[in-house]
Amino acid sequence: MHYSVHTLISYPAGRYRAAWEKVLYNQFHDILPGSCVQDSREDAMARFRQVLTVANTEAAGAMRAISQRVDTAFVPYVEDEQSRAEGAGVGYNAKNYIIPAAERGSGETRLFHVFNPSAFERQAVAELTVWDWCFEPKQATACLPDGTPLPCQLLDVQEDTALYSNPLYSNRGRFWGHKMFTLLVQVTVPALGYATVIIKKAPEEKISPMYSLAPRTEAPPPCVMENEYLRVTFAPGTPQLVSIIDMAGGKELLGKAEDGGFRLIQEETSARLNAWTVGQYMSNVPAGSNHRIVNRHLEPNAVRQYIDAQASFGDSTLQYRITLEKDSPALHFSVYVDWQEKPVRGESIPQLAYRLPLAYGCGGYKYDVPFGVVLREGMHQDLPGLSFACGVPANPDEAALCLVSETKYGFRCVENSLALALLRSAYNPDPYPELGEHCFGFSIRLTQGTNNLALLKGAEESTRGFNSLSGPQRQLANRFKLCAGKRRHGHAKRREKR
Repeated sequence: MHYSVHTLISYPAGRYRAAWEKVLYNQFHDILPGSCVQDSREDAMARFRQVLTVANTEAAGAMRAISQRVDTAFVPYVEDEQSRAEGAGVGYNAKNYIIPAAERGSGETRLFHVFNPSAFERQAVAELTVWDWCFEPKQATACLPDGTPLPCQLLDVQEDTALYSNPLYSNRGRFWGHKMFTLLVQVTVPALGYATVIIKKAPEEKISPMYSLAPRTEAPPPCVMENEYLRVTFAPGTPQLVSIIDMAGGKELLGKAEDGGFRLIQEETSARLNAWTVGQYMSNVPAGSNHRIVNRHLEPNAVRQYIDAQASFGDSTLQYRITLEKDSPALHFSVYVDWQEKPVRGESIPQLAYRLPLAYGCGGYKYDVPFGVVLREGMHQDLPGLSFACGVPANPDEAALCLVSETKYGFRCVENSLALALLRSAYNPDPYPELGEHCFGFSIRLTQGTNNLALLKGAEESTRGFNSLSGPQRQLANRFKLCAGKRRHGHAKRREKR
């Protein structure tokens, strides 16, 4: 991105070099996997935040430089002198380490520039947050500059509840005295490029009748998510997966459901330095038996279908959202855990993992590693992958499932199943390395064939979302330029009179 705008802003080589040196320092073999003492861990996290500050600030500056040169003079704009929108949203969602994106527009029509960080064209869902809009959020609609309508969906506004007190669910409708809402918009963005999205008020619709047109019948709540790629079925009343069907071939891909899901594992402790060595499993049971659905949005053809769930186990709590987006082959999990499971020295080490049993026989398992993809045999041992592990069917051209992780790297693939280690409470050298709150995400992704390039592109789509930036209306920017021009012109006339 910076290379493409080097003529618009100066390239911050010095800042990047200093930040990259901090990244390299954190690659030390005891820091990178977290196998260090508390002081080292806190020092490494401080460096991480410093690096992220530089990366996000410079990325925002580059996107801003591009957006300021996008011609949007054709977009109608009516200045709102009473607007409080400009500048709203500073610090919003900062806990999720996203690129800052305060509001730059006002009035009825808002502009957003959506950026694709991938080197290939992508269609995906962008989350666009609109501040201090003067109409009901349900009246918002989205389109391209040429007027082509875009599929969109208003993200539910959640009030202050126990579930939504964590950073994963921050769409509460208000933030530091400002009103806001988030609109999910499906848009296609070119490789390493951007697309401009216009949000405006939808045309008035006919007045709906005062009485309900729905038949007076009762039906069980839906328990299926479906799009053109996947049909995902949950056990009635719970978030437990019981079926994943490939829509193209009608093939069942999920194995024995009761062996999957979140797992609470107890490891043996024969290794002296157990932060480095994952012990053999002494027990592997479901992480809680009280998983329940607290919110759902399962309308067919929705931009995003989702289920919100929560559970408890031991002294810990687990909250998560499962989503399936329009035209996406990935079922995504956004997870928040308050992890309070402690080890027992010399006896056991607790671990939280997610396991995906497969309904087909695996001829091996593919992992992405530096500079490529490697095929490994199944084994009862955690093995590293940069972002994914894939169960390769006997016929490598058939449909398969992958586990794709955003920030976790320990995969255990054996006996026709994929598993991802999420948290471990080792006690040597750090006695309590993981206690506290954690947020992370992973996906179950369908792939048609296990071609290496397709696997890598799919993993990037699941781990690198679109970035978006609110843009000012061009008429307002031109007005400021015109005023500045008048001041310069008047100053020249005064000099002539002298």
